[in-house]
Amino acid sequence: MKKIITIACLTLSFMFAKETVTKYKVDGLRCSVSCCNKVKTALNDTKGVKNCDVDYDKKEATVTYDNTIIDGNKIGELLASKTSYKFSQLDKEQKEKKKSFLQRIFGS
Repeated sequence: MKKIITIACLTLSFMFAKETVTKYKVDGLRCSVSCCNKVKTALNDTKGVKNCDVDYDKKEATVTYDNTIIDGNKIGELLASKTSYKFSQLDKEQKEKKKSFLQRIFGS
């Protein structure tokens, strides 16, 4: 019975988990290669972060993450503590990516 309840809970949490996209303004980027890579690698081992893209021209970092594991404020704090750049959240309302159940299982 415990196994059934555990499987049901995991399935439901997987079905309702959503990916969230948040943009951050990055102050202090000086180059388009190593500075952008520093921002990306700062989040490499962070649990819940799916992807981080940095646009040097716009001075923006776009982070895709699982909002059930980590939130946007914590990501901003991590970025600021692991790099020498200043980060401020651009979009106060975080956008959630909607995916079908099959996309969540098989990716993409």
